[in-house]
Amino acid sequence: MRFELMDPLAQMFNELRVASVLEVLKGGYLRVGMDGPDVESECIPLHCTSSFMFPVGYAQKYNIKLGGPNDTEEFNWDNYLQQAGAVAAPESLFRPVPDEKFMDHFQIGAKLEASDMCENHLVCPATVAAHKGRLLQIHFDGWEDTYDQLFDVQ
Repeated sequence: MRFELMDPLAQMFNELRVASVLEVLKGGYLRVGMDGPDVESECIPLHCTSSFMFPVGYAQKYNIKLGGPNDTEEFNWDNYLQQAGAVAAPESLFRPVPDEKFMDHFQIGAKLEASDMCENHLVCPATVAAHKGRLLQIHFDGWEDTYDQLFDVQ
């Protein structure tokens, strides 16, 4: 099964990657890997309720960069699934997008303090830059936009 994954080991938390369930483990855990030449050697265990997992098409729907298996600029899920002989994980397996009323608690432009997910000891002034489904794009004030990070609201 294929899905989109925010790589929890990445240096930046601002894109999703094409990923596969490699094995179903005990206790609700999955062995998952980012598709590409190192899928087996760079796999990680995640619980099936992980906030890092998203359905196929999530990145496109919410205008988030999607890293393909070969870091190609143009990636097409339909073509990829057909060529790989794979199926997309059902959307019902993933966390739902909160309703608008809930998301209104996070007004775009609102100021807050956010912990840098790459260096958790850094708590910085930040701004809610965008809603991307159940993710908030957080801009760290005074930093370039390339350092924006995506945080799950749940």
